[in-house]
Amino acid sequence: KYLIETNPVLTELKQFMSSDYLLAGLGYDPEVSAKRLGDGLYEQRLVQQAVVARTGQAFIDGQTSNEAQFKYLMNNAIASKQQLNLAVGVSLSSQQVAALTHDIVWLEEHEVNGEMVLVPVLYLAQADGRLGPTGALIAGNDVSLIAGQNLDNVGTLRATNNLSAVAGNNLVNTGLIEAGNRLDLLAGNDLINKAGGIIAGRDVTLTAIRGDVINERTVTSHQSAADDATWRKDFADSAARIEAANDMSLQAGRDVKNTGGVLQAGRDLSIAAGRDVAIDSAQTENGQTRGVNSSNSS
Repeated sequence: KYLIETNPVLTELKQFMSSDYLLAGLGYDPEVSAKRLGDGLYEQRLVQQAVVARTGQAFIDGQTSNEAQFKYLMNNAIASKQQLNLAVGVSLSSQQVAALTHDIVWLEEHEVNGEMVLVPVLYLAQADGRLGPTGALIAGNDVSLIAGQNLDNVGTLRATNNLSAVAGNNLVNTGLIEAGNRLDLLAGNDLINKAGGIIAGRDVTLTAIRGDVINERTVTSHQSAADDATWRKDFADSAARIEAANDMSLQAGRDVKNTGGVLQAGRDLSIAAGRDVAIDSAQTENGQTRGVNSSNSS
């Protein structure tokens, strides 16, 4: 039933909620469904790590425990299945992610150590007016932000017309930055969009004066051990996106790097780098070490 089972010492005193709850809610018999990556405690830890990696906080939407949060996300998935035509084992399309109104956990099929297993994957809704983990929502007709050092956005910056943001050092986005007209971001050092961050406008200009412009799909690693075996499983977040309805310009004093992210322009896309331009896929690695032997797959 499970590829990885938690140490029984940790689970014998409590029955941890698992993806059995999600499968049953979707009308499947958990006892005859495909093998899962891990048991309930393992799944809860995996989801909690994904929440921290994506939001910078342990819990979302007022949840106060790993189990309550896991159940909340699974209930949202059950409620969303029919409307979004979700299929167990299949990753959500970009259109399905865009249509999410609530955060969900979905079971997707991945190969681990030569076996196909169902893995719980976190999807965050990019709904209008969503607050970031600090409760941060900045919106207006024209929005202008200036930071002497670093500017870190984990919430929502939205302008009906023009939006500009300037950081003396690094500008990092893991939330939503959106403008109805012009969107200009300027960083003295690095300008980074990651962990499912979205930067979108009619005309978009991103400039890193001395450093890099980076648009990356964040990969989170999870390791577990049992007896003499150690497992490693990598999970890729939703792709970071930079989108322009018309023209897009990316300028960097050093490198422009797009690693598993989305760059999309309705008209012209211009990239200028002082050194290199790198367009790569995000790599994930799955491996098992047992004694002195090891096996890996990417």
